[in-house]
Amino acid sequence: MSAMAVKKVEIKEGDDRPVTINIHMTNPAGIFQIEEVLMRKIKTSGIEDHVQVTALINGKELKSFP
Repeated sequence: MSAMAVKKVEIKEGDDRPVTINIHMTNPAGIFQIEEVLMRKIKTSGIEDHVQVTALINGKELKSFP
C-alpha cells in the first residue's frame, strides 16, 4: 500500500540545500517509504546535508525531511 501511494518523484536544484526531492503521493501511507527506505539510504550515504526531501499530497506539503 505505501509503495503504491507514491505517484511521482521530482529531483531538482534546491534553495536551502543543493538538491530537493519532491515526492508526490496520493495518500499519507507513502510516508513509510520515505522514512524507512529513502531517508535511511540518504543518511548512510553521506549526502544527508545536501538533500531536502518533501512529501506532498495533492500538491500540498505533508512533511519535510532535512
